[in-house]
Amino acid sequence: MPFMKNQEIFSTDDIILYYTGEELTQDDLTLWMQIVFLSRDRPMDDLTQRTRPYRLLKDLDWGDSKPAYFRLKSSITRLRNATLRIQQRYRGEKVVDVNDVNFLDHLRYIDDESGNSTGEIEFRADRRILEIFRPELTSVHNWTTRQTIQKTRNRLAQWTHSFYSNHSGKPYPMLLTTLMSLSKTKTKDVYRFKQQLEVALAVLIKVGFLLDWQIEGTGVKAKLHVTLKKQTKAALPSPDEKLPL
Repeated sequence: MPFMKNQEIFSTDDIILYYTGEELTQDDLTLWMQIVFLSRDRPMDDLTQRTRPYRLLKDLDWGDSKPAYFRLKSSITRLRNATLRIQQRYRGEKVVDVNDVNFLDHLRYIDDESGNSTGEIEFRADRRILEIFRPELTSVHNWTTRQTIQKTRNRLAQWTHSFYSNHSGKPYPMLLTTLMSLSKTKTKDVYRFKQQLEVALAVLIKVGFLLDWQIEGTGVKAKLHVTLKKQTKAALPSPDEKLPL
């Protein structure tokens, strides 16, 4: 996978995010959402968790085959090695510049007293980035919707869901060419991307994330209009409770 070094990945008038590490995948986002979800009821000064890979795989619905364990370990490694630099500005002047913010600031494979693996993983999400993500990603609707979309194996549907998850109501129309660039699709033809996007949007309608959508215009001027379904708040289940699917 491509390696990015101190590359700007997000910016507003107030905040700029720079990323260093392997380019992250939809698998990595799904795993990160699961880690954040598991951290939701823990105090910020006690975020260390210990579990078995089997439990994570079960929650992620990735199966328990050898390739599934390799998939999980690869994703954990990418998250552990990835770092963010967060730069905050006020009236154009830099006021905060925080380096080396990890998704996971601690990762250890547990051994017993004899040095043999116990099969457990100990990990901890970096509280600085968790404070950014936790309010959005602990929504039971957001997480269960993500799990349902994952079953379709439609990567563009997963990306589109994550992109619009921090929006509400009726977001501003987006050029298809902009969505192509942001989603890092391998498709270079706008018409072909439009076909793929229509399939992804149909998935998001089916799972109840979108109320409706419309693509206005053609070619490079085509824009996507979406209306998000308002999600009602629900009580979060305990970490040991099976999520409704």
